[in-house]
Amino acid sequence: MKILVIGDTGFVGSAICNRLLSSGVQVIGLSRSSFVGSAYMHVAVDRNDIGNVRSVLDKFQPGIVIDAAAMTLNSTLPLLPMLNERAIRYVLLSSSDVYRNYGHLQNLEVSETLTEALSEDSPLRTRRYPYRAEQPRSPDAPDYWMDDYDKIPIEEAVIQILDNWTILRLPMVYGVGDRQRRFRWAVRPMSVGKAQLTVPIKWANWVTTYSYVENVAAAIVHTAKLAKAGRQIFNIADHAAVSHFTWLERIAAIVGWSGEIRLADDPKTDLYKAAARLNLDAHLRISTKKIESMLKFSAPVTWESALEETILYLSRIE
Repeated sequence: MKILVIGDTGFVGSAICNRLLSSGVQVIGLSRSSFVGSAYMHVAVDRNDIGNVRSVLDKFQPGIVIDAAAMTLNSTLPLLPMLNERAIRYVLLSSSDVYRNYGHLQNLEVSETLTEALSEDSPLRTRRYPYRAEQPRSPDAPDYWMDDYDKIPIEEAVIQILDNWTILRLPMVYGVGDRQRRFRWAVRPMSVGKAQLTVPIKWANWVTTYSYVENVAAAIVHTAKLAKAGRQIFNIADHAAVSHFTWLERIAAIVGWSGEIRLADDPKTDLYKAAARLNLDAHLRISTKKIESMLKFSAPVTWESALEETILYLSRIE
């Protein structure tokens, strides 16, 4: 079996490649990066260079393409007919930000917020392009692509155009190499021995789904290799969603921190300023009943081990 991973040098993409290699799959990685020293074949090609992408597909003839870097419709749409022509199965890594509750979180939706866990059939956002700036970003800006970021139109195109596809909606992913450094807001003060950590009340009570990168990669590889996952959408998550306060307690126990968690709204703190922009009454509990029952997937890494590795990583970086 040959699998091409687009975005192989990214946080999730690299974990996918390592997981594929350990399962005996022949891996080809594709990204703009001139990556060396890997245990698999890497080609430095921009996904927008359709001619070179076509050459890669013809040269290596993968049976499956896992796309970990599909961020805009314009950068994804040209790829799809080429996959159909070659009968290649396409695995799109989408996001749980497609759900309407995420729109509520970002204050984009006016409908009723769902309180139950979000299944694959839960309502999607009615507002598109959640990160589009009021004033268009400059084409020279590094985050220029965010104006056109939205997984919903990509999902729609995949379902409409392709014969063989799988869509995987990912949660917020943490772990070693996470550039967003999730949980650092809690780990850092505890690691340096701060006596008190002030946390906004709604932020502490907010329930959202975090998942460890190695578990996410395991779910992606498990699903990609199963033919019966074709033409299906699956949520991915490793363990039940809990509140930030529960994560704080977990982190404190692992770090051995005995300080005070103070729940208070302090407008002077960066955490309060960040949380104030969100509607934290909109929880993001992701249901994984479908992947567990249909594909028999269970996460290989416990949340305790995952958090231990993540805390060690976050404690080492500035």
